[in-house]
Amino acid sequence: MPYVSDELTHFVGRSLSTSDERFALLVKILKEGALRDPSHIGKKYPIFRVVMVDDQNQAHDGVEYSSTPNVRHDVANKLSDNSLLQFELVCFCDIPLSDITLHCKKYSHFGIAFKKPFLIAQGAGPVMYVPHPGSFAMALREHHSPTGKLHYEESKIGSKADLFDDLFKMHNRLSYVRHLALQEKYTNAANLDEVDKTVKELRTMLFYQTGVEAFLFGHLKFFDPLLASDDDANYYMEREWRVAGSVQFDLADVSRVIVESGYETQFKSEFPDFAGLITELDAA
Repeated sequence: MPYVSDELTHFVGRSLSTSDERFALLVKILKEGALRDPSHIGKKYPIFRVVMVDDQNQAHDGVEYSSTPNVRHDVANKLSDNSLLQFELVCFCDIPLSDITLHCKKYSHFGIAFKKPFLIAQGAGPVMYVPHPGSFAMALREHHSPTGKLHYEESKIGSKADLFDDLFKMHNRLSYVRHLALQEKYTNAANLDEVDKTVKELRTMLFYQTGVEAFLFGHLKFFDPLLASDDDANYYMEREWRVAGSVQFDLADVSRVIVESGYETQFKSEFPDFAGLITELDAA
């Protein structure tokens, strides 16, 4: 029996209270041909604002930048809480169908599965799980060149979760300082050529910020490995993959739908031309 699946599955309707509501959501998604992060639908969170200043040093209209994937920063939280960076994400599990029961109990018995190559082409990648009790060890050494004589050595050990929190704070602080410098350069530009050059630098910086946060920090998932396997917070069992942004698809791209026992007939009525596999799972 394989350890992983050749499909990645997204389950829908976890927050809904009835099976009929979950089935209706599944039908809606399949007819629209899109999987989206519900917390970001219809919303745009700015990642940076440039405020223009007039000759009297009064702030007035400027420009505002947002990103895709969309992102919301909740600076009251920590990266290791899995809540500081709230990126627009669609999540999938890499679990063989024979082992899916536990996951369904946590999420839903209605799901959509795609073959891995299809989702990889849309940017899917596995998360990096970081155990909260885990530790790290690093050392920095200063040598004289060219003799190689050791002048200085410093070691650091500690919590890996704390390390990632500090790394994000450093990234965020350096980005902020760079943004402020570019804003000052933008508002004090002597001519249009300087404005254009500064705008290009700012856009490059914002692409960097989005890339690092969406595809590096946004693919970290912190968890407690000491929890029971059926605990909702033991995320490691999910073998999660993420797509930053949304997933667009045709019905023919869907390799399998999973429905709760008793819904297969209704599904076939809604989608008589569906050529993929239909799997019914007992919700008991």
